[in-house]
Amino acid sequence: MLETLQNIFTEMIDGIISYLPNLLIAVVILVVGWVIGRILRYIVERLLKLIRFDDIVARAELFNSMTSKRTPTEIFGMLVFWIIFLNFLLTAFDQLGLSQAVEPLRALIAFLPTLIVGFILLIIGALLAKAIADMVEAAVNNMGIEFGKAIANGVRIILLGIVVIVVLQQMGIESQILTDIFVYVVAILLAGLALAFGLGGRGVVRNVLAGFYAREMYALGDTIAIDEAEGTLEAIGTINAEIYRDGERVLVPNTFLTDSKVRVRSNETETT
Repeated sequence: MLETLQNIFTEMIDGIISYLPNLLIAVVILVVGWVIGRILRYIVERLLKLIRFDDIVARAELFNSMTSKRTPTEIFGMLVFWIIFLNFLLTAFDQLGLSQAVEPLRALIAFLPTLIVGFILLIIGALLAKAIADMVEAAVNNMGIEFGKAIANGVRIILLGIVVIVVLQQMGIESQILTDIFVYVVAILLAGLALAFGLGGRGVVRNVLAGFYAREMYALGDTIAIDEAEGTLEAIGTINAEIYRDGERVLVPNTFLTDSKVRVRSNETETT
């Protein structure tokens, strides 16, 4: 019995001694991986700071509501570090003969570069969506329509939805259900708007268009007379125009300025 225990103890000691070189090599591999990962992380973060990556992400207005303690540059650098370190970790596990136990880790390492590419594409898409929305807002404001910001936000949300779907497909993530839901929602919204304009919004649209043309026809401060009512034209809004007469403000639909007979006496005429 004693001899059997001695043999078992001896075999255990021999196994530990024979395993120590592989363990030491694995530790060295992990240390080297950690050092290289930190160096590359530092280089990547410095490069991103040079190109003002945080400012670019802020302009995209995509993560403004997030309360993360890390900046986008730090998050990007951390992803680079883990890609490097996890690859060295796999090598260390192979050295220890544990390669079969880390298959899920291999899948994660393979996905991390795709995640970085998807993150970059999402930022680029968000920047393009914001630029287009800003152009839409400027165009609507130039037409004198007051709810240009709401229209621009709607355009931006639709474009961001398209960007997210494209990024998910690029990353190899199944997004058919999300695509179908997005298409249905957009179709329902467009159908609702069309129905609203068809049933009760035609007058609103006519007044909006009339306001656009009225701003070309009249100057603020002109004295105008509509249907025997005379006053000073103070403003032409999205739907209504404001006329002051006898100390009171009168709101009239913009179509009154384009469809009715209007007499105009401008400031220049009064001074001459």
